Amino acid sequence: MFRMVLLWVSVASAQAPPPEIPKDPLLHLYNSRLDAAGQNVEKAAGAIANGAIFETQLENLKLVSQREMERIFASQRRAALARIEGARRWSGMQALLAQAKERALSAEEASEWQARRRELETQLAAIPQPGAAQPNAETATEIGRAQEFLQAARFLAEKGVGSQNDLRFIKRLQEGLASIGQNLAALAAMPVAPSSRSAQQRMKIALIQAEMDYWRNIGLIEARRQAGQKEAQDLFTQLENTLECSASGCALKFENADGETTREALPATEEIDKTLTRYQAEPEKLKAIVFLLENFAAIAARAETPIRIAEWRMAVEERRFDIRKDAIFARSYEEIFLLGAQRLALYGKGGIKPEALAGFLQAAMTAGLIPAVSLR
Repeated sequence: MFRMVLLWVSVASAQAPPPEIPKDPLLHLYNSRLDAAGQNVEKAAGAIANGAIFETQLENLKLVSQREMERIFASQRRAALARIEGARRWSGMQALLAQAKERALSAEEASEWQARRRELETQLAAIPQPGAAQPNAETATEIGRAQEFLQAARFLAEKGVGSQNDLRFIKRLQEGLASIGQNLAALAAMPVAPSSRSAQQRMKIALIQAEMDYWRNIGLIEARRQAGQKEAQDLFTQLENTLECSASGCALKFENADGETTREALPATEEIDKTLTRYQAEPEKLKAIVFLLENFAAIAARAETPIRIAEWRMAVEERRFDIRKDAIFARSYEEIFLLGAQRLALYGKGGIKPEALAGFLQAAMTAGLIPAVSLR
């Protein structure tokens, strides 16, 4: 049996090709065009490896974001002036309140809102908590990063009154919670010691951290959107406390010196300037209308501004997330890419230049190694 094994090994070794010894590359004449191309490739590879390309993309994105923010505010200012100009009569004020009420949830949307809230609360309860287990360092860090996103989700889940914008954003938050739960579970399953992780695991951790930062920023954007809309809603509430409108028209509500609330009908076609002139001798009524107009001007300027800004910030954040993912992938492949680029650059540099070849031949001719006539 032992002899048969030895015979089989000897036959297999005889059939296997001998290992090849790496050889030096063939000599070639220097080509300036190929050399320039090789140096450009090495330079581009270095830019990718050190992240210069992605930093440039992020700076460009920042500039675009600033320009768009300026455009949004300029557009909103023009819209506010148009609203104020269009509300010279009380009918214009009534139209503004009607538009605000149209943005409220319908009966079907209200039912979906309640279902979404319950789903959101279930997802929040399933997110791992820091004290629930002994997470590794990455898991503990990412749980901390996710808290601001979770806070925005909890705030929206606890809201008693929703709007169409809340319904749209709550779907986005549900996607984020599902992703956060998967990412935390994946991080918890990673080896605790960084030295024992493979290159693929390190890349996966970097991608998870980038995604966690993305959802954290989405949570911050959503929290700011909610705060801005709440301020606008408070302004509407204050306005409605002073102005009461129905299908038949509007009425001014004000308190007299005794603290009693009274109502006085306002003609829909009457200009607001005339109403102010008419109430100059009645301080309580004049005070109520001035307060009403201040709230109207604030609403005209801030009506949908928080929503427009939030939507743009989310678009920018999505682009920033894509750039960061590209940078992570490039960093994972940089070793292979850089090795090939450096070899290409060295190959271009390593050619025999014409002047060196001419000098070599001249020296050989002088030494008599090459007949002079062969060079003519």
